[in-house]
Amino acid sequence: MTKKKIKLSTVLVIFVSIIVLALMLILSVKNRKKAAYTVAFYKVPAPLEEQMEGLIKRNYVGSVSYINIDSDSVPAKSQLKNIDILFTWNGAVCQKMAGNAITLDEEILSPLNPQIKKSAFVDGKLKYLPVLLDSFNLQTLNSNGIIYNMPIPYNWTEFTNYLEMMKENVEEPLFVNFSNDSTLIDFTGAIVESICGGQAYLNLIELLQKNTDLTRVSTEPLGQNSQGETITLNDIIGIIKEMISAGYITENSFNKTAEEEELLLKKRKAYGNIMMLSTFTELDAAVVNRFSTINFPQDEEIIDHALIAPELVMLTFSKRKVNTSIAKYMLSDGVQNLLSQVTYLAPVTPTALPYDQAADNIRYMAGASPMGPVPNLSLAAFTDSLTVNKFASQLRDELH
Repeated sequence: MTKKKIKLSTVLVIFVSIIVLALMLILSVKNRKKAAYTVAFYKVPAPLEEQMEGLIKRNYVGSVSYINIDSDSVPAKSQLKNIDILFTWNGAVCQKMAGNAITLDEEILSPLNPQIKKSAFVDGKLKYLPVLLDSFNLQTLNSNGIIYNMPIPYNWTEFTNYLEMMKENVEEPLFVNFSNDSTLIDFTGAIVESICGGQAYLNLIELLQKNTDLTRVSTEPLGQNSQGETITLNDIIGIIKEMISAGYITENSFNKTAEEEELLLKKRKAYGNIMMLSTFTELDAAVVNRFSTINFPQDEEIIDHALIAPELVMLTFSKRKVNTSIAKYMLSDGVQNLLSQVTYLAPVTPTALPYDQAADNIRYMAGASPMGPVPNLSLAAFTDSLTVNKFASQLRDELH
């Protein structure tokens, strides 16, 4: 064999070796990429995020990457395409993200009540996996040292009657933190749902998703009350003004901080208080133990009520088989039991053990309400905090 042939043979061997190594490297990168499982969180509280991460680790054997999407607007499609699953609260932002999400197999939802199942669909397609239920609640004082066996209102008429009765016994018949943008907006939405029903509430959400200027939507019809009267946002604002004029809601609701609100409740100076269950359960035990948490009172003459109960949901953005496994795992009794116990929120499956009676009531009402669970108004209608702040400021100007 000549030297020329030897050199040519050597070059070919080296060339083939390089090709083989390159292919091996490409396959290796692809395998590593496939093995990495990406889980994202959007506006999920840190303690809950930690719990979800722990649950994923128990169910998935392999490399997991966790991402916290720190954004005050809808995450870009380019962000979502690199994510396998994402946890967030259902609402306006979630609804927009659902457009890029993979449609799930309906069989996954078999453990759920039909009304809770219904909340998982967007434009007729299964896009969400409900995992937990929060709720916009009324908390009522058990005893203030003067009146024992204090009444718990179960409908709108009882609610206003009890507020009138409590004026003589407590400083604040009803405290609503109007300095908190979301609380003010959510309270306004809760009254719409209470006196006009779930469809009127959905009409309000749709209206605000199209136009967030109060002056341009305040006279639009939302629905009818039990007397057959057409109700607008101006009418709802009028109801809140009447509650202020009657002394049910005082000036303190406009100027107390969250810390001052907690102190007021601790000193048993309020009969009723309004906030999300997830916020209430974070308060001092001295407050939590002195108040009963109930669903926001509704007009019983209205038949199409919904429950204002935002859901922690899971969305999928890849077609990996493990997504189905994790979805089913999230709805297992063991996981549902655990999540309710550590978050104090309501499980979504009927057989899981809720943390307490309040969580059980939320789950029951979510399933029993004709229109099922719906997000709170600030979450359902708006996609960023600036718009929330602007709308809340307009409401304050009308009320104050």
